[in-house]
Amino acid sequence: MVARVSASGIDRGLLQDSSPADRAHYEHDVASLFEEGDVFLAQDLAERGLTHYPDSVRLKIIRALAFARTGAVDEARDMLLPILEGVLIDERPYRQAHNAIKRVWKLALDEADSTDRRELHSSISTLAEALEDVRGKKHLGQEVDAETLELLGQTHLEAWKSSHSQDDLKRARDLFLTAFRTGRRPKAGGNAALMSLLLDQKDFALRLARDVLLICSEQQEHYTNPFEDQNDGEKATAFWRSATTGIACLMLGKERLAVLAYRQAAELAGRRYSQIVMARQQLDELSSAGITVPESVWEIMQPPRVVVFTGPMLDNPGVQENGFPPHIENALRAEIDERLDHLTPQIGYCSASAGADLLFIEAMLERAAEVNIILPYDQEDFIRHNVRFAGSRWEMRFRNALKLANSVSYATTERFLGHDNLMRFMNQMLQGISTLRARFLDTAPYLLAVWDQEEGHLTGGAAEFIDQWADIARLQIIDPEMVDPGVPGGVPGGPDQQTLVTTDTIAAPLAEDMSLLTTSSGRVIKCMLFADIKGFSGLGEEHIPSYIAFLQRLRAELSQDQSPPDLVNTWGDALFVVMDRATDLARYALKLKEAVRKVGSRKAGLPRDLSIRISLHAGPVFETADAFTGKPNFYGSHINRAARLEPVTVPGQVYATQQFVALLTAEEGALRYDIEADGGVYHAPHVCQYVGVLALAKNFGSQPVYHIREATKDYKNS
Repeated sequence: MVARVSASGIDRGLLQDSSPADRAHYEHDVASLFEEGDVFLAQDLAERGLTHYPDSVRLKIIRALAFARTGAVDEARDMLLPILEGVLIDERPYRQAHNAIKRVWKLALDEADSTDRRELHSSISTLAEALEDVRGKKHLGQEVDAETLELLGQTHLEAWKSSHSQDDLKRARDLFLTAFRTGRRPKAGGNAALMSLLLDQKDFALRLARDVLLICSEQQEHYTNPFEDQNDGEKATAFWRSATTGIACLMLGKERLAVLAYRQAAELAGRRYSQIVMARQQLDELSSAGITVPESVWEIMQPPRVVVFTGPMLDNPGVQENGFPPHIENALRAEIDERLDHLTPQIGYCSASAGADLLFIEAMLERAAEVNIILPYDQEDFIRHNVRFAGSRWEMRFRNALKLANSVSYATTERFLGHDNLMRFMNQMLQGISTLRARFLDTAPYLLAVWDQEEGHLTGGAAEFIDQWADIARLQIIDPEMVDPGVPGGVPGGPDQQTLVTTDTIAAPLAEDMSLLTTSSGRVIKCMLFADIKGFSGLGEEHIPSYIAFLQRLRAELSQDQSPPDLVNTWGDALFVVMDRATDLARYALKLKEAVRKVGSRKAGLPRDLSIRISLHAGPVFETADAFTGKPNFYGSHINRAARLEPVTVPGQVYATQQFVALLTAEEGALRYDIEADGGVYHAPHVCQYVGVLALAKNFGSQPVYHIREATKDYKNS
């Protein structure tokens, strides 16, 4: 579920509104959506704005930047080409004119020289042609402001991160440089200096760093607003001025001043963690260019600490006896507080059962930390099975936690139906999503677990979570049996005795859930792929034999995969694949994409090049024998969700839902740990890049979506 109004106050309903907004409204909202990370929404709104204002350069640039962020780098370049041709000056006519003027001037004034008049005439002709070329060029900055130029530079910088092409890097540098010179924008100047270093132009980079430092100093002198009086926009500008001062000082060997600048930047960033991340990326690039970054700077620009939590519910005699006794509630909360004081987390991930989960949430909220809740299934079902048994006081605390949390998401929005493996899937979601968030923030998550260290454990319980947590150096365990119940303020009575749920009352909804199941089917967690061939509908009947041969060649390419799917179904141009493991299906999807490119539509005798759209999803489905064929088959709403993502993806790319990427990340974490524990080095075969919230086809809601692409090596001169 996506909120209608974004964090910056943007009305998401504008995307469905048929009446056009004014040009400035579109440009502001598209830029803000992109900054929030909702790349698809920014792209959709930019497309809509361009139907009303086709001459808006800013909308065109942000649309291209959104495509570059989603991995469609070539498409982004094609979109930018006509803009760049009208914006960038070809410097060769200027240099030619300059040289011709110097030569004509020398020939005309050097009376002692008996130069042939034909040479003078030739020089004058060259000068005239050069001036004519220059006269036909648009003057840079007449139609495009410095902020727009900086956006153009950012687009090529995004492209360079994917392509590692020197051309993209040089174009990014040139655009940042022009934005700096025309608009005196420190951030653009700092990026230009950094890109120059990466282009092995150290002398120029250092001269530019001095210019940047001078402008930063001048702007700082004229800016007197104290931090507490600044709005978000002013703080962002002040942050980048300080961070850019730090970059320039490090390049010029002024380490002490760099430390002071980064301290100020960290104070200005506050909880805007994305600014810290981008500044750390600059420091990484600076370090790769051979500039020493002091350890003190890294310590100042520390990313926020991420903590995942797992723990038991309260005991409920005769119903739920794998939890902790209610009378140690306050003592357990005190122990959780002590661990959090030591870990100092700014971001937390957890579920929200009555018991340890809610104690953790309340402790984090009291610290003004960010709390992200993941529920394993439908909220009302969750309340019935995981909250209400503890009494009205705990249900009120649950609802308050959801109200105050930064985000609430679901492993699945369907009902429980008595399947405990949904709790296991939720744990995988917690691990995967927290790891992805921490990775984006240039760090790794901790796991804080409340566990009695008994061997026997529940499906999806704390013990199982700990078993799957690879990095034991980032694991802390609280044993509830070691918690001192004598802490003042303990709760001797346990759950609200007046509303205590009995065995009979909790068994009723469970029996209702179980009655919905059949003995011939079971609910399992599976990974699913949907794909279709774009352009198939345009083929004639005479092309079908060639298309069949095309599919056979694709199958031959895919048959080399070491992990065969559990199920493969095709109909027309559509392909449906099911596998157990996300890592196997991600590899299969990328191999399928490459196979389509390698086989080549025209090589197969088809009249046009075909491309493929691929979507990936994971979730609980019913596995049973097909009623007609007797072969294994899968059913459920998550099949539909996977199918609804595929029609709205970019052709030639692989997109995946948050559930799939979380499962993939959790699997990779265990694989990485095993390889590194044996002394090896793990190289991820692919990269998952968040691109925003995408509206699914046929009004099937919205879904956080990631772009999955092959991992690339850093080629300096590709």
